[in-house]
Amino acid sequence: MKLVGFSSLQGLKYALTSAATFSLNLLIVWFCGNILDIFYLAAVTIGFTAETTFLYVLNRAWTFRGVTGTTVGVGYARAWLVALSTLALILGVEWLLVGILGMHYLLARVLVAPIAYAWSLFWDGTFTFGVFRVTR
Repeated sequence: MKLVGFSSLQGLKYALTSAATFSLNLLIVWFCGNILDIFYLAAVTIGFTAETTFLYVLNRAWTFRGVTGTTVGVGYARAWLVALSTLALILGVEWLLVGILGMHYLLARVLVAPIAYAWSLFWDGTFTFGVFRVTR
């Protein structure tokens, strides 16, 4: 199997937008957890919600500009479907690392980020923006 329509430039742009929005996510998670004293899974969800919206806007405007196979509304709805599956993945691993293994919640969030990045890149490229397709 291989991805058709994927370019390394898109991969780099996706990585840069993801890094920028993940930084915002971590700041929000830290603020919610340490300043507002919100439960860590709720803090992760709040940060992720902000990150998802900014990531969609940046990727639509920059990473996949001019090559998207969807309208803004359809793409945003699809982005949220991908985001919800990604959030379930993040919360599950976060709960395992923090709730079971006793790791600090911010360290756990950083460790799950590469898994979430790969998952999101594949599904955003194929489903949200309709740019990639899988062939044999």
